[in-house]
Amino acid sequence: MQLSYFNNGKRETLFADPKFKEHFEVIVCGLGTAGAIAGIRAAELGIKTLGIEYFNALGGTSTVGGVNGLYFGTEGGYFEKYMEKYLSYNENL
Repeated sequence: MQLSYFNNGKRETLFADPKFKEHFEVIVCGLGTAGAIAGIRAAELGIKTLGIEYFNALGGTSTVGGVNGLYFGTEGGYFEKYMEKYLSYNENL
């Protein structure tokens, strides 16, 4: 198994034996648009959740592939919560 993470702005990669010391109630394989939301919601409900993603970012083609139009103007849902939080981080820009 390959584990990638950022350390002081530099991407580092470790290769590890895929043995888990913890047990999870839900394992989400693939953290694209649907998988990321499924994992977030399960964790919000207090379910011990592990997300596994092949790429180095969440969101699938909407983030890694640069495909836009995730929202399409539908009211409610996680996109509104995400955008509200995202915009609050960028208020000083």
